[in-house]
Amino acid sequence: MESRETWRVVELTSRQGKCRHAVTGHAPAGKLCAYSYECARCPYDQMLEDLDQVAIIAPQPVRASLAA
Repeated sequence: MESRETWRVVELTSRQGKCRHAVTGHAPAGKLCAYSYECARCPYDQMLEDLDQVAIIAPQPVRASLAA
């Protein structure tokens, strides 16, 4: 979930047509929105959400026990 401040920045830059992910730094700075800020329809937004989910559930490496 993104902060209220992040959405405020997105609202301010929407006049320029920038992708909200470009504004937050999760996409190249020049990326434009092709879906009129209807992120639910955007395949790029879905891809980023999927990547976030993978990062959350990715297994952590197991350390070998030092006790023998």
